[in-house]
Amino acid sequence: MADFDDSKSDESDAKSPEKPQEKTFFESLDDETSSTQEHKWGDGWRNIKEMRDHRGCEERVSRCMDHDPLVKLMVASLAHKGCPVNRPRHISCEPCDEKVSGGFDVVNNQVVICQNHLKKEGLVCNTLAHEFTHAYDKCRAKLDVPNNLEHLACTEIRAVSFFNCSFRNARRAGHASIFGRIKEQHQECVRKRAAQSVLAVTKISPEEAKDVVEKVFDRCYNDLEPIGRIPSQKIKDRKNACEEAERFGFTYR
Repeated sequence: MADFDDSKSDESDAKSPEKPQEKTFFESLDDETSSTQEHKWGDGWRNIKEMRDHRGCEERVSRCMDHDPLVKLMVASLAHKGCPVNRPRHISCEPCDEKVSGGFDVVNNQVVICQNHLKKEGLVCNTLAHEFTHAYDKCRAKLDVPNNLEHLACTEIRAVSFFNCSFRNARRAGHASIFGRIKEQHQECVRKRAAQSVLAVTKISPEEAKDVVEKVFDRCYNDLEPIGRIPSQKIKDRKNACEEAERFGFTYR
């Protein structure tokens, strides 16, 4: 298992100049005394509507974790790599001000679901699976994002390819047409969406984002671990993809 920095500060050592002890991925986050990290994407609770949004989001997250094949596969794959997911600690429903659906906090190893933007269970499941791909990549390798642009581009390529560029989604985003070849259109969608994601968390130019995505595209696009194929949005295909993943030693059952 790859090692990662996952240190937790201690108030009693606040005045000490010593470097906090390094821990492996998710290790310190399994401490029952730790609390979820409040992110800059939201500005706290404001009214009853936000409380209802929060409750609804947590219910949708629970159903996805219990029933969605690809979410279950990603969670099982993380556990297989030595990074078990603690649901209340590693997933946080929060109000977001920005027009985003969610994100992966690489410092706190936490998936954030934007409760005020994702009101449908299918969108929550897809976002969870997408963000768990980033968690999986951090778990299996020394992922240094957003500092290493190639690492960032690679994990975005993989997550977008798996979960955001189905033919239906690509057509909605204007990245695909019924008159083109499906594979080529899928790759074009992945390139554009991955470059957009890189731009969203860095200060580089659109041309630089495009270049770094292209530099690592072939290797990362063809890295299908742990799913083994690029699944469509059809529930039957998602289940088939999960069953095929058992050849990698992973299971969602």
